[in-house]
Parts: sequence; C-alpha cells; structure tokens
Amino acid sequence: MMRNTLIVIGIILLIFWGIGLIFKVIGVAINALLIIGLFLIVLSLIKGKNKRIDQGRDL
Repeated sequence: MMRNTLIVIGIILLIFWGIGLIFKVIGVAINALLIIGLFLIVLSLIKGKNKRIDQGRDL
C-alpha cells in the first residue's frame, strides 16, 4: 500500500516537473519575443526620427 502511494506521488511530481519545464520554455520564448518587439519598436522610432530630419533638410 505504501509503495503504491509513493509511486503515485512520484508520477504526480514528474508530471508537475514536466509542466514546469514547458512553462519555463514558453516563458523564455515570450521574453525573447518581447525583447525582439522592443528592439523593432526602437529601430522604427530611430528610422522615424531620421525621416523627420530628412524632411527638415528638404524644407
């Protein structure tokens, strides 16, 4: 009886560990996407500023 409960607890722990790993991977992916998104926003802002400067020269 004791052995069976230990096996069940072990399986539950393994399942939770697997879920934790999956969430870790998803978290890393989301962080990477956020960083890439911020980088792209910064790049577009820099390009926008350059365009404004060019427009000022044309005037």
